[in-house]
Amino acid sequence: MRKFIIITTLLLITSLAFYNNLKAMTGADSLDYESLIPPEMLNELSPEERKQLQEAMELGKQMHDQGITGNMTTGDALAIPQRQDKLLSEIPTLSSKQQYVDYLANLITNCKKNFESAIITDVDDFISKNSNDKNAIGNFAAVLLMQKKPNASIYAAIKTAMLNPDDVVSQDNLAVILHQTGYPHISLPILLFLLQQNNYSIIQNNIAQDYLSLGDKENAKKYFIGCLQIDPNHCDANCGMGLILSEEGNISEATPYIIKSLKNGYTTTADEVVKKHKINIKFSDIKQKVPEYFNPQKYRPIPPAYDVEMVEPTLAQREALYEKVRTWNQKKEEVNNEQNNKIESESMMEIMDRNRGYLSNSPLTKKSQLMINLIGVEYYEFIAKDYKSKYFPAQKEFYSELEKLSYEKGYDIDGCKKQIEILKNYLQKSAKNHEAYSRETLPNIYDWVNQSLHWWYFLSNEEQYKVHYVNYVSEFFEAMHGYDEMQSLSTLPAYISKNCKDLKEPVKVKIADDSLPEVECPIKIEIPLGAAKVKWDCKGYEIEGGELIMLGFEKDFKSGEMTIFFGLGVGFYGKGTLIGGVEGGIKGGSFFKIGKDFSILDAGNKGEIGLEGGIGPFMTEGKLTGVMGLESGINVDGTIFGHKIEDPFGINTKN
Repeated sequence: MRKFIIITTLLLITSLAFYNNLKAMTGADSLDYESLIPPEMLNELSPEERKQLQEAMELGKQMHDQGITGNMTTGDALAIPQRQDKLLSEIPTLSSKQQYVDYLANLITNCKKNFESAIITDVDDFISKNSNDKNAIGNFAAVLLMQKKPNASIYAAIKTAMLNPDDVVSQDNLAVILHQTGYPHISLPILLFLLQQNNYSIIQNNIAQDYLSLGDKENAKKYFIGCLQIDPNHCDANCGMGLILSEEGNISEATPYIIKSLKNGYTTTADEVVKKHKINIKFSDIKQKVPEYFNPQKYRPIPPAYDVEMVEPTLAQREALYEKVRTWNQKKEEVNNEQNNKIESESMMEIMDRNRGYLSNSPLTKKSQLMINLIGVEYYEFIAKDYKSKYFPAQKEFYSELEKLSYEKGYDIDGCKKQIEILKNYLQKSAKNHEAYSRETLPNIYDWVNQSLHWWYFLSNEEQYKVHYVNYVSEFFEAMHGYDEMQSLSTLPAYISKNCKDLKEPVKVKIADDSLPEVECPIKIEIPLGAAKVKWDCKGYEIEGGELIMLGFEKDFKSGEMTIFFGLGVGFYGKGTLIGGVEGGIKGGSFFKIGKDFSILDAGNKGEIGLEGGIGPFMTEGKLTGVMGLESGINVDGTIFGHKIEDPFGINTKN
């Protein structure tokens, strides 16, 4: 009886939802769930039936909120009936409104001919008495079906449809009741006619369900696909496609449909297909967005310390989190003790009611059982992977290295400098390891906590749910506190941070610079050597030669540094040999700078543009030199008459 009440209540809920969606398109006021059943109808139910109805109504609303809805479904049977060729061949096609009205009138005639006269009279009297109450008349047929009065329900549904010929919901309800009472072949003409002007997913699905009940798999597929083209996530249509394909042996093709069906709702058929064909479905496959019962995103592990200055604040944050852990552990102990004491005085029925969802066959509780089971499987698979053993050895290695290097240093000024450098290295490596561990594990923990709290809500009574809630939340905070192990701060790092943070460098005495200013050399001597030439002044000398391909060598007298250049170059004008004149040039290429001990000091690219003039061997020059060196960085400097102009454009990055 309870199952029957739930089915018909879902018909009311679904019809109302369909009605509300249609009304929303026109801007009219939507109906609410409280007005589904008139009081006089409730009076006809027994106390037990009224209690079951109240529970079913609440369940129906929850299922609608969860998206677990549908009009006609494939039911609980996995076997598809044999094709009913005779019935299928006799199904009429209704192509006009008049044909549709005549079809309903013929159904009324058949009802009056085959049903008891008392049924006809009672239904007619109720409709006449409530002629001004559209809500009462609209729900009358569904309530009669709930009262296990199928013939009265059919007659009332036909009468209601005839009173409201332009109301799609009334016509669809008639088709659903005919299907539910075993007349899919009579339901089909109604739905096919409705579809001509109303291409709704729910009508497509209901047509498919009628064909499936008549064993016509090809037409069922056609209309299931039509439904899914409008609503790809339709629970019952996905289930229907999955059932047909699985019965045909196409398990791989059926699996995506079954997954979608279970993700966007629940049917026993889809669940049974999974079990029968051993389809591997994971929690993550059918996980859906759920309301926020406890927001774990607000409570993250304490971030690791990346620098010495972060050590003490991070330890303070960890202590605050640990205080929260202690608080929730205390709550957990109190609630568990309180509930254990209550259980000792409860009856067997009260104890069973604590996990009432496991005694129910409603779609929502069955979906909840499925989700809790899949969460458990995924959680234990996660535990088996033991991510901690993947990351914790690296943390131990980092800490051992810190201890080894730290114990070799003191805590004076120089020792603290080295201690802080060693600690920074440890913090950066361990912080990256901490964050990598968090990225791999946190998202699953967040999901499991909130999803578990959501689905247990439908399986437990209020008292038992308190136990689930405090247990999950306290274990969540324990898990967040556990992330602190991925970066140990409480011993050596805290000691180094505390003892070295306030040490200061001794005051340095500024020594006066009594060195002589750098000498400027405005005049150079230039001697040509064939395709090359030598230039020297008071600072050093350089040799440069080549046509197009340039080679050069420079040496500084003071530092002893030497520069070797090779690249491309071109001259603008030419001076006469030992006569003088003016010339310009541009060159670019690579250079190496070598110290007096022949070590390589720098290397990179160099470009130069300049103009020089002279008389005989004496000359002066102006040039702009750009260098991009591995050590020296990017620098552009100028020289005019031996005077060096540093960074004329303000772009140097000289190291």
